[in-house]
Amino acid sequence: MLVMGLIFAIVGACVVWFLGSDATLICKRSTDTCILGKTSMLGRKVVVASLPLSRVKSAEVESHEGIRTTNNRGGKPTYQIVLHTDDGGIAFSNAWTGDIKAHKQNAANINTYLSSSEENLVVVQSAKTVRLIGYLFLAVGSFAFLSGLRGILRIFGALGFRLSAPG
Repeated sequence: MLVMGLIFAIVGACVVWFLGSDATLICKRSTDTCILGKTSMLGRKVVVASLPLSRVKSAEVESHEGIRTTNNRGGKPTYQIVLHTDDGGIAFSNAWTGDIKAHKQNAANINTYLSSSEENLVVVQSAKTVRLIGYLFLAVGSFAFLSGLRGILRIFGALGFRLSAPG
């Protein structure tokens, strides 16, 4: 219980920390810039990529097949937005999620902006679902770890009393 709880808690914390950031794309036509950034769990904003708007060609939703089950059926696919540039593709965020509707909407907004003459574009992809899953793993893992720790302390307590009892 102790080890499994620790593993679950660590996995949950890593998911929240590494994949739980919101991704933001800000483009400005007058300065020919696009900045892809992420907002960390502590609210710190980090620039992931800065590139000229003129080099961004399109945005596309890519899919990834889920893990195959024992009866050889595919799992649920996950999706991610990729910005296609003259130099190759840039992933919009670190996380692949199952929310195809939001991904398609964000990709459509980017492509509409690229074909228009609008001055500014701001697209935010929230990682709220990924964070919630991470928090769930962290909570379950912490509970299991503490339960296991409590059990071990009880065992040591019982052994300690037996060893120190006059015989």
